[in-house]
Amino acid sequence: MPLLSNLLLPPPPPPSSSHEALFRLLRIRRRRSPFRHLQLPFFTRSHPQAPPHHHRHRLERLCIKDLHNARLFIPLLAAAKSLKALIVCRSSGNWDPLLESLQQGGGGTRSVTNIQTENVQMGDPGLVAIAAACPDLEILYLSRASDCTDDGVSAIANSCRKLRKLHIDAWCRVGSRTIGDDGVLSIATRCANLQEVVLMGIPASVGSFNVLASDCPVLERMAICNTDTVGDSELAFIAAKFTALRKLCIKNCPISDTGVKSVGEGCPSLVKMKVKRCRGVTQASVSQLKLQRCSVVVSIDAGSMIFEGEGTAMAEEEPGTAGGDGGGGAEGGGGERTQGRRNNRRRSTSTNVVCSVTQ
Repeated sequence: MPLLSNLLLPPPPPPSSSHEALFRLLRIRRRRSPFRHLQLPFFTRSHPQAPPHHHRHRLERLCIKDLHNARLFIPLLAAAKSLKALIVCRSSGNWDPLLESLQQGGGGTRSVTNIQTENVQMGDPGLVAIAAACPDLEILYLSRASDCTDDGVSAIANSCRKLRKLHIDAWCRVGSRTIGDDGVLSIATRCANLQEVVLMGIPASVGSFNVLASDCPVLERMAICNTDTVGDSELAFIAAKFTALRKLCIKNCPISDTGVKSVGEGCPSLVKMKVKRCRGVTQASVSQLKLQRCSVVVSIDAGSMIFEGEGTAMAEEEPGTAGGDGGGGAEGGGGERTQGRRNNRRRSTSTNVVCSVTQ
């Protein structure tokens, strides 16, 4: 005989499409070994839908690492109407068709503001799909983007006008196209809210720097790495034009003491400068910069010396980028930080998929 209170209660709502997708992955986890570490909090087998006091939980962050067959995640991505961050690292398979299917199906990716990829097969079709499906994108990391070109970056610039952080680590196969100066120009022209730019392996020029300085007035953090096109003249231009720049990282570029001196004479808002693998820079120029700008923390990799106040402290800093949320450069603490990265790397291999569900 059912209780009267149970008869008076309304029937439970049917499970939402996002819950169905989550439980579909739970069933996959039991059958497929790559999904045995899937973590989905707040959902259990005994509840076909979330409990009443958890009915507002939404999937907001999905991190996929070292997995195969990306198409298994299409139902989950399409149903996650509140997804904010998508992180994909070292996952095999072509991700262009997956992103294109989400765009064509009108999935729930319009709420995504953060996309990070590392060692993922994705080209211009994937970037075009991201641009069409994620107009509110604010953070974009493209690491080891071998199949992306200026056309894909231009599509991002045309649609994602709210972009705040852009990290591009470009490298190309022999004879193939890659991201170049035109892609940087398109971003600089259309993304006025840009606060952080990291360009690795991109042949940037004074022309693109000029547009960044004039059209991106709130740009505070910049890192330029692994390019032969940025020398003393380009660094002098950056020092003269980027008045809002607070953190600057130059790594593996043909600069010398002349470029460091020009930074000391410009960049009025600068608080930190990091120089890595630039053999033309000597300790004498760094010491002179510190005398000129006492408030600026200067880091060089010649013995990894950091000059602070009147003393000198030793630290092993990791080759980094401009500091910031989720993509900042190393801030001292060499030995402990290195050990922590190794421990984190070991732990990361035990979790292939992580889903964050918040209320």
